[in-house]
Amino acid sequence: TAKRGALKVGRDMATTPGKVVYRSEVFELIQYEPATKEVHARPYLMVSPQINKFYFYDLSEKKSLIRYAVDVGLQTFAISWRNPGTAQRDWNFDTYVQATIEAVDVAREISGSPDVNIMGACLGGMTSALAQAHLAARGENKIRNGTLMVTLLDTASEGRMFLFATPQTLAIARKVSERTGVIDGWQMA
Repeated sequence: TAKRGALKVGRDMATTPGKVVYRSEVFELIQYEPATKEVHARPYLMVSPQINKFYFYDLSEKKSLIRYAVDVGLQTFAISWRNPGTAQRDWNFDTYVQATIEAVDVAREISGSPDVNIMGACLGGMTSALAQAHLAARGENKIRNGTLMVTLLDTASEGRMFLFATPQTLAIARKVSERTGVIDGWQMA
């Protein structure tokens, strides 16, 4: 078992060179340095899970999806979500979907491309799927292709995902978050 704090940013995760190119109240958009002489014109936007953050995509050098993307010539961007606190207690899925669309627009502006390819995993996949559906309903073609990894879209069906999400545990979660508006990671664990 790994000890808490054993992983270090810049050594064991978040090792791919890049910089924050845009910051909002909800997220920072990181653009990664190209690793090839030429990059694809259409940017590749990675929507990270709100819980695990963008580190999920950029672990050690040999376990980094971001490093792989830049190594094959993709113009790569990733969303790094803000850790919400009491002041953000009213944030909801709409907040994250609108922020994803904002990140799409920023990546389009920086790259000069009319659209992006988008990829999301876990909760980031749900968020990117909702952003794609919203834009499609509005007739906006800002996203060319979407890829989802480990993403549950049918939340109405029963399954292992909801093994612990019983009416009783949801009531406890609401009670715990009543005062601050958020549930800390250690409480979720």
